[in-house]
Amino acid sequence: MFDKGEALRELGKPIEAVSAWEEVVRRFGKRTESGLAEPIARSLVNEGIIQNELKHHEEAVIASDAGN
Repeated sequence: MFDKGEALRELGKPIEAVSAWEEVVRRFGKRTESGLAEPIARSLVNEGIIQNELKHHEEAVIASDAGN
């Protein structure tokens, strides 16, 4: 799912990319298995960056706060 977000961003589909990263966080955000922390964190960071680029500043703040 994380890689899908990356591919969608590269294809110039930022809204779809954000949706993929949100799905990563929705599905795995509460899980504690090793190996999940990095893609969850990267999804949140990427979502915040894209939301900011799209001038969706409130959503960018929400994505940034979600990792805390």
